[in-house]
Amino acid sequence: KDIAGKVIDFTVKMNGVYDRNIPELTDEFARGLGSNFPDAAVLRSSIGEGIRVEKEKREREKKRSEALSAIAQDSRMDIPDVLVQKTVDRMIAEIKESGAAGRADDELRAGFKERARESVARQLVMYRIAEAEHLVPTPEEVAVAARAESLDPETHYDYSYGVVQHRKVFTFLESQANE
Repeated sequence: KDIAGKVIDFTVKMNGVYDRNIPELTDEFARGLGSNFPDAAVLRSSIGEGIRVEKEKREREKKRSEALSAIAQDSRMDIPDVLVQKTVDRMIAEIKESGAAGRADDELRAGFKERARESVARQLVMYRIAEAEHLVPTPEEVAVAARAESLDPETHYDYSYGVVQHRKVFTFLESQANE
């Protein structure tokens, strides 16, 4: 959005040009992928199912995000500047870590401030709903969630707790929408 409609110059370093050789989808190719695929028809069906599931997941995440944004926009709250600044700092750190930062910190900071404010508002809404509805993950749920992402439940407890709590909040919101 920041560069929309602007003329920009950039340099690209070409590391190589490759010719893709896409194999033909045959029974032999399917069997080579493992015992789950005895023939090309089963592989094709599995790929189609995977695409369908991913599409449904993206659509569900989009609806969840839109619902949470709507609740946050309709809510009256004081958003502490310190939380917004910490969120901006985290966003800038992620950009720099990825090696994609090309602008000065001040430019990035200005560009991220509103997004950070929205993110904090959404998190506060999630926290408030979880608190009001007593949506508290059990230690067992947290451990299961950590292991599902191949994480150590003890060292990643807070992250896994948040994942489970968010899941519970969204499940609650979806159940309320369906009533």
